Amino acid sequence: MPEGLTPSDAEVRKLMGLDIEPVSQERIMAAFPTEDLRRAMSLINAETMPRKSAVEHKKRTATEIREKNLIDQTILKQYPTVYVGSGVDIEYPLTLGARKVEMVDPIFHDERAVSDLITELTKIAGEAPKQTSKNNFEFHFDFGDGDEKVTITVSPTLYAQPGADRIFSQEEDSIPLYDLPERVGMILGFRTTGVDIDSDKRTIANLVPGGYLLADHVTASFIREAQELKGEAVFSGIESQDVKGLQKEVWGKRGFQFIPLEHEEDSYQYTFVRKF
Repeated sequence: MPEGLTPSDAEVRKLMGLDIEPVSQERIMAAFPTEDLRRAMSLINAETMPRKSAVEHKKRTATEIREKNLIDQTILKQYPTVYVGSGVDIEYPLTLGARKVEMVDPIFHDERAVSDLITELTKIAGEAPKQTSKNNFEFHFDFGDGDEKVTITVSPTLYAQPGADRIFSQEEDSIPLYDLPERVGMILGFRTTGVDIDSDKRTIANLVPGGYLLADHVTASFIREAQELKGEAVFSGIESQDVKGLQKEVWGKRGFQFIPLEHEEDSYQYTFVRKF
């Protein structure tokens, strides 16, 4: 992270799970109109620490997006949502409206992870999902207009630019890279370690017009392009609102609309943009 781009005291407290008020039941009932959506919302979990802040961050993000209709559901009906570093967290993309979910994480090399995912899907659907092939599942879910088919693909791969250096371990060298679909509706990331949601250069090209990038971090490409635009010291002593202004400017030059989130008012640590 560039010098000067460090979390404020408020952001540190939020990250540690302090001063976070849970989303009220009244807001949940209003924003999530079906039992399926509310069940998924109640089951949202996180493996990243501190767990409380991670869970509440997902819930607050999903609630605000649904309250304000910030995601065009027709995009998520027609095109896949690629969830980078997903773990078995199927609930989060469902609360956002994803109907075709590609869960990209090397953990799916372990059959126990696939079994854990099936357990999560069973909790949500009330019955075991239909397994249509080794890495593909489907079940029905009510997003508000009656039951719709949801398809899940697990991909035991790494999300990275082909030819990029592997940064974690020698073992990583044996893990294949994810093959990004030619047309993608949303790329989703949450506390991915060492991987940006736009670390594959095909990300921008393969995202359909109206498609979304959503993550709880600013991307390395944004930082790099902001420094190219404003100078290496651009982030020195910068305030959160100024970072958001930079996001609007930099992403705008890349053909994206930056979407501010109210619950992130005191934080710059997120990316939410829509392709023009």
